[in-house]
Amino acid sequence: MITLDEALQRLQGFAPLGAESVPLRDALGRVTASAIESPVDLPLGDQSAMDGYALRSADTATASRDAPVELRLGHELHTGQPPGELGEPNTAVRIGTGGWLPAGADAIVAQEDATRSGQRLTLSAPVLAGRHLRRRGETLRRGQQLLQAGTRLGPGALGLLAQCGVDRLDCVRRPRVAILTTGSELRPPGRQLKPGQAFECNGALVAAAVALEGGEVVATEHCPDDAAATRQAVDRLAADSDLLITTGGVSVGDADHVVAAAEAGGFTQLFWRVAQKPGKPLLLARRDGAVLLGIPGNPASVFTVTGLHLAVLLRQLGGRDATPNWLAGRLHTPINADARRVRLLRVRLQPQTADSAPILEPLPRQGSHELIGAETVDGFARIDPCHDGLSAGTAVRWIALPSRT
Repeated sequence: MITLDEALQRLQGFAPLGAESVPLRDALGRVTASAIESPVDLPLGDQSAMDGYALRSADTATASRDAPVELRLGHELHTGQPPGELGEPNTAVRIGTGGWLPAGADAIVAQEDATRSGQRLTLSAPVLAGRHLRRRGETLRRGQQLLQAGTRLGPGALGLLAQCGVDRLDCVRRPRVAILTTGSELRPPGRQLKPGQAFECNGALVAAAVALEGGEVVATEHCPDDAAATRQAVDRLAADSDLLITTGGVSVGDADHVVAAAEAGGFTQLFWRVAQKPGKPLLLARRDGAVLLGIPGNPASVFTVTGLHLAVLLRQLGGRDATPNWLAGRLHTPINADARRVRLLRVRLQPQTADSAPILEPLPRQGSHELIGAETVDGFARIDPCHDGLSAGTAVRWIALPSRT
């Protein structure tokens, strides 16, 4: 048996998957495989920052309330038009926000700071050079880094890439995940149950966790507690995926066949059994390019392992920072510790003062078979092994669920 920290460290020991070219429209949630540099300057050219008039500042140098300056209006710049030239002295050009500055102009006067009458523009104050201008490249220079490698792409990043004219980019390949649920007593939701049977819920839980972390579920199967069937399913699913996740069948009972199936299929065991509760009989193994994560079948164990261990593994394979982010918190109620294993308590956040650590309320029901209250869980409080109970207010570490970050 290994410690929780050793297990999390080994889950971070895999190389990210290779890169693939992805159209910008399909890149939401993907992770950049390398740094991306801007192919253009931003702004693309000298632009107006206001609705107003482009002019030569020198033509307005003598303007005052008592002696206003009058300029002739030349052509009008519409959005998307080439800027052209300002023209002869004492000329102004109507321009909108974002319009490119005509050659010869060096300033913008806001429309509310000038008086227009027909084709004449009157100014009663000088306009300084550079007024209301966005200079080419002042935001971003061509060749400057836009995004670093390992960036998960959200709407803002995609908008920035599009603004710079990027229509394809190299992203880390999404982990291709197969899910194998086991258990002869389990039936799909919606089926009629016989005495002794139960609904299979782990497949839906795991698939949702995979989607949250950017993985792609390519196959989902269910297998009864049969040694030969388990070996065949493990071998087949692992052959066509980067990661095979199994639920159930990893303990030492007569109906537990996943560990033996992995060994028979040529998998090398990286760990089996972790000093944690729930989720002790957790298996990590690898074969060539495939990884196997065997999770115990109790639903709360699956919920905890997918929220912590699987999240770390998928982030690692997906090229993201996979370091677990343990936060400081305080217990809302007293709890019992375990003398030999880390307890991972399902907790929800309680109201707190701005300058205090988060207050963590453990769910009242922490059984490994119970998902009741899971929809309210914000994360997992880590209770390290000790012989004594912990009182309310005790400082502990906790980690937020991926769905809460």
